[in-house]
Amino acid sequence: MPNGLDNREKVLHRFYEEYQKAKAANHAETFTKAINVIQQLQKIGGVGNEKETFGETLGVEMTPQEAAKGYQDLLTDSKSHVRS
Repeated sequence: MPNGLDNREKVLHRFYEEYQKAKAANHAETFTKAINVIQQLQKIGGVGNEKETFGETLGVEMTPQEAAKGYQDLLTDSKSHVRS
């Protein structure tokens, strides 16, 4: 089943790229994009393992400090939706 995992990781990378673009543009959609990334991390590594999965997938080309900050930013943005 390696193809399934490869496909899930491709989706994760696409979602993370969309999240980063929305965040850079300070777009209101950043919240939703962050949630998409977290949900995909859960599909790959299981609920409760999001931080580790982030480090093993998206964080492989980052320093440990960058990966920790990237994950923390993702969490913060996923909780940033303001109800009107």
